[in-house]
Amino acid sequence: MTSELRPSRWSTTVCCLLYGDYPELAYRCLKPISELYNNGVPVRISCNEISDRTRSVIKKLFEKPERLITLENNPQIYKYPAMRELLWKTDPITTDYVMWFDDDSYIKDPSPVKWLTEVENFMVETMADMIGSLYQVISFPKQNEWRRLHCSWFKPSMVSNRTLFATGGWWSIKSSLLSKYDWPHKDLKHRGGDVLLGELIKHEGLRLKKFNKGIAINADENGKESASKRRGYDEPPIGL
Repeated sequence: MTSELRPSRWSTTVCCLLYGDYPELAYRCLKPISELYNNGVPVRISCNEISDRTRSVIKKLFEKPERLITLENNPQIYKYPAMRELLWKTDPITTDYVMWFDDDSYIKDPSPVKWLTEVENFMVETMADMIGSLYQVISFPKQNEWRRLHCSWFKPSMVSNRTLFATGGWWSIKSSLLSKYDWPHKDLKHRGGDVLLGELIKHEGLRLKKFNKGIAINADENGKESASKRRGYDEPPIGL
């Protein structure tokens, strides 16, 4: 369903991707997001091949879905096509920032509203273009060649053998950058988007800042970051 555009005191639109028959993960992710929604935060949910049990979680948590945007794909269309659809094939995004959740990430701060206020203040105070939990990986020659051929922002002078990036399970970014660079890249399917976005930020001289306070990202049952089990479709990262 789509929503009537209304002004919001918030500067962030929250987007979330659900997959499959994992109602426990969906509930863990969406419960604090629903608190944000009830306090006026715009929320969009993409559903890739979800089950009736997962669908019931959405209905339970969002009892007044007038402003909620939900999209379903069955069979699934994978992560980045779903992200493109959620960002660009529904109502225009009118907030300054977009925040992304994979369904195995969740807000662990006991006050989601206070936490989001802190996130928005952090982005303003640090003048960040993007925030998240930061990692580094090796950047292989084959990947750099792919970027040279397929990315308009690619600058040979900025090529290096390592990439700093915000892991893809959760991040927040300026909406204007998503629009300017038509993100996510149309060739992205399911893996490698976080590293590619890190490269874009590096090549364009943008500001990537570390923030992982009060958030569990790609978390296992104990909330440990980057410890969740991979589910469903898998592939090599783009460019490899």
